[in-house]
Amino acid sequence: MRGIIVVALSLAANGTQAMQPPGDAQIKADLSRGEELETRIAGDLNSDGVDDIAYIVRGDDKRTLRVRLADKGKIDFSHAPLGMLDLDAYPLGAAEMSVAKGVLVVKDLTGGTTATMATYRFRLDPEAGRMKLIGLDATMYSRTFAHDGSELSWNLLTGDVITSMSGQTIEVLNTDAEGRLVLADVLWYCNDRFQPKFMVNLATLTGAIMVALGQHHAGLFSNDDELAARLSDAGRVTQEKLWRMPLGGEYDKLIDSKNADMKNIGGRYGGSITAAQFLQRFVKDTPWAHLDIAGTAMGAPSSEISQSWGSGFGVRLLDRLVRDHCEA
Repeated sequence: MRGIIVVALSLAANGTQAMQPPGDAQIKADLSRGEELETRIAGDLNSDGVDDIAYIVRGDDKRTLRVRLADKGKIDFSHAPLGMLDLDAYPLGAAEMSVAKGVLVVKDLTGGTTATMATYRFRLDPEAGRMKLIGLDATMYSRTFAHDGSELSWNLLTGDVITSMSGQTIEVLNTDAEGRLVLADVLWYCNDRFQPKFMVNLATLTGAIMVALGQHHAGLFSNDDELAARLSDAGRVTQEKLWRMPLGGEYDKLIDSKNADMKNIGGRYGGSITAAQFLQRFVKDTPWAHLDIAGTAMGAPSSEISQSWGSGFGVRLLDRLVRDHCEA
């Protein structure tokens, strides 16, 4: 009986205060060096009548949505971390968040001359013990009015298995890595439809290539040494410099999946390499090169050939490649 009384007294004295979501000071204490709190919101995400907390943390080259669920203990209430979800690392402003009927809504504006207003909707999956993306609405528009806007909307759950144009199945473990899903189908279609002598794709695909190479070289991945050498030579002549990165079976197995032919991410390390390995599975034996220009296409250091935020990286490079090897 005495123990029950102690618990009751503790709840009476501290329960109301403890039920409040953690304050900014508590959240900041949880941040790593170089990270800062962008925005936060409190709301009931698991329908237990107690406010949970969601907040966005921004670092030098990473931005994450973090969620903490209120945890009812015998004595007090605490907030247990539920996990982290990657967002675009370079927003045009702070995100807007709201919670309604257990759904966390995040509105995020990102991009450059072409901007994207994305509205993400997340719901707690109690069995998996994590938040799942249940929908995304995106409006793309030109800030220079160079083209009309377009609207996209779809529902995609983390953990879903989808079938690509090639017939290969993909387990979606990161909904932020959606660009490679589109690019995979584009590569497959071009190869199957036109049967080219070689293919070169350019994409601002990964933040990992910026960690590896900074903003002075683009990453070059290729299944063909001759094509890689030609691109490297063109890069030196035009000052759109490339650095060849490795591909191989030891990296390719990192995207194997037990539930599908492959998964769309390969883990924490070597992210730009595993992204390239993912693309390589859609080109067959055609000579192919993938240029990851995430570090050089936007916000690269000013130079003789790059005077604005958007550098146009790759135009001179491909023009030189065609002039040297594809014209009579």
